[in-house]
Amino acid sequence: MKTIAVTGAQGFVGSAIAKEILLLGYKVIPIVRQKNDAKRTDVIEWDITNPSENKFHDVDVVIHSAAKVDDWVKYKDAYNTNVVGTKNVIDAFPNAKLFVHISSASVYDTKNCDVIFTEESPAGKNLLNDYSRTKYEAERVVLSANIPSRVVLRPHIIYGPGDKNILPRLLRSIKFSRFLILGNGKNNISLTHVDNLVDGITRIISSSKKFDGEIFNIADTKTDSIELVINTLKKELNINKKNFHIPRTVAIGIGTIFEYVARLLGSHHSPLITRYIVEQMTANHVIDCGKAREVFGYSPKVEYMEGFKKL
Repeated sequence: MKTIAVTGAQGFVGSAIAKEILLLGYKVIPIVRQKNDAKRTDVIEWDITNPSENKFHDVDVVIHSAAKVDDWVKYKDAYNTNVVGTKNVIDAFPNAKLFVHISSASVYDTKNCDVIFTEESPAGKNLLNDYSRTKYEAERVVLSANIPSRVVLRPHIIYGPGDKNILPRLLRSIKFSRFLILGNGKNNISLTHVDNLVDGITRIISSSKKFDGEIFNIADTKTDSIELVINTLKKELNINKKNFHIPRTVAIGIGTIFEYVARLLGSHHSPLITRYIVEQMTANHVIDCGKAREVFGYSPKVEYMEGFKKL
């Protein structure tokens, strides 16, 4: 029986991963920054921005989901968690045979002209925030690590029950009895249900293949225009607000001003509109998962129409 460590095991993604692999019969070591249940004895408290006081020699697989997920985070904070933290996690498990790193499709070049993003699409350049920059840097750390098998996963907009990031952000878009949509709403977008991401991870764990620094896109099969996706979400949440479109060029200007003012005021919270959000909402973000299907049989079972019903 494999022993599997899961970082960020109390988070939205990490908790879903830990729960599923435990049900599959693996021994799970949940690693968290701070326990939310003092009675649990199986959880290891560790702030990964600091080197671990212990080495975990009996762990076979590490699933690294802990990250600073915030598009307004300062570079130093993002770097300490996403890059230094990743280095510390790698060092803490010297005998791990497989390291699965949860990255993000936000590392793809924002000026990339590809209609559909593959793992070969340009990445790491023209990124609009420190979250994306440090996630890309963390990928480089993992891919160059001395671990027998290394995998980087790039999901795009992870959603599902327990999401505390995407859904609240979308609900903030309701202003003046209107649902704000940036751009014309015709651009197509990929989403990743958390269950599909977890399924991909379990397939990797159970695979006999050696992954020598492989990168895989992970997303739902179905892609639609962002307006159709939003309208579906509104229907499931009983939101009866008409859409109000803000042209892309206008939105970029607003985002630039909002960012400037927020930084001037020292705000710790992201403005409603930023250049990053404009780019995410108005550009085509369709990612191809053909490589994952071919290499380890990735087969997403949840599409957003069904997934939104369980939010």
